Amino acid sequence: MTTSANAKLGPALIGSALLLFITAAGAASQTTAAPSFLSGKVTAWDQAGQTLSVKVEFAAADFKSKKQGDFFFIAYLFPSRHKIRHRGCNGPDGPFEVVNRGGEIEFDHGSRGESWETKDGKAPAGLLALLSAAKDRPRAEDIRLIDPEEIYELKTLPVYWLGNAPVEDSLGFIEKEFEAGVAEVQESGLFAISAHDSPKAYDFLKAVALGSYRSEVRKNAVFWIGESHDPRSVADLKSILAKSGDDEVREQVVFALSLNGSREAVEELLRIAKGAPDHEIREKAVFWLGQKASEEAVRGLKEIVEGPDQDVKESAVFAISQLPKQKAVPMLIGIAKENKSPSVRKKALFWLGQTGSDEAIKLFEEILLKKD
Repeated sequence: MTTSANAKLGPALIGSALLLFITAAGAASQTTAAPSFLSGKVTAWDQAGQTLSVKVEFAAADFKSKKQGDFFFIAYLFPSRHKIRHRGCNGPDGPFEVVNRGGEIEFDHGSRGESWETKDGKAPAGLLALLSAAKDRPRAEDIRLIDPEEIYELKTLPVYWLGNAPVEDSLGFIEKEFEAGVAEVQESGLFAISAHDSPKAYDFLKAVALGSYRSEVRKNAVFWIGESHDPRSVADLKSILAKSGDDEVREQVVFALSLNGSREAVEELLRIAKGAPDHEIREKAVFWLGQKASEEAVRGLKEIVEGPDQDVKESAVFAISQLPKQKAVPMLIGIAKENKSPSVRKKALFWLGQTGSDEAIKLFEEILLKKD
């Protein structure tokens, strides 16, 4: 009988009932103080014992009851695996003004740009979500991380402060919104997921990388797998490379391997550079080996220059030219003198000319005088 009666209630009535229930149940313990890093139209709702999903439902019901428009923000803290730092590109320049532009969160910091970085050490991080109340259930339009050590001004839209969320609650909220398919959430939400201090965050990234999502989304997941430095990451990136039929995703795997500082990652890059069936993938691996400039990579580049694939050999010469000058110049001189391929020798001479080194000038003098 109860089920039949509830089925006749419209979404608006259910939302109103939920608001009345939560308000009555939590009135005694509702927190009224907003955190110091949020300013503007802030409503604090830090109901002890309530799950994050219930708090979000409360925020949506309260927002709808006040008929303030279609969009609002929620914000909370969650346990992060590292410290998140959000800065203006030119250093401190006042607070970040937070606005909604076409369903995307934008941080205005005096038009000087912004930068993100992560630092070692676990610490709480903030999450800010832009929600639409235009449909039956609140739907996230964008999700961003925020830095509790900065100030965020929300002047144009209200924000509901939901307090501290357990890591599993926070992951559950983001994953649910991610699966709803909003493009902005799928792109920005993976950064937020990667910050969570839980093995489930890494598992979700892997599932997305191997899933049927858009190429850009899978590439984003691959990047955060590489950045995670998880002990499983090299093996998982190898698996993604083998299973993916998307060239862009495969190239992103090579880049993600270059982010990993382990010997295992360098060895995998060398394996790809020497023997991957895909020519473009081999070239990408050669490029990132050069950028890493490790001793293992240098030895591998020497072997590639002597190998059979002409285009890859020439890419290896370029990669060598990007090494620190004290390493690059002697290697390029050796190639210019000894390599069997005229075009490879020519490439080496070209890049030697860009170094401006005394050793390069001596080689040019030797070659030119010999020709005379």
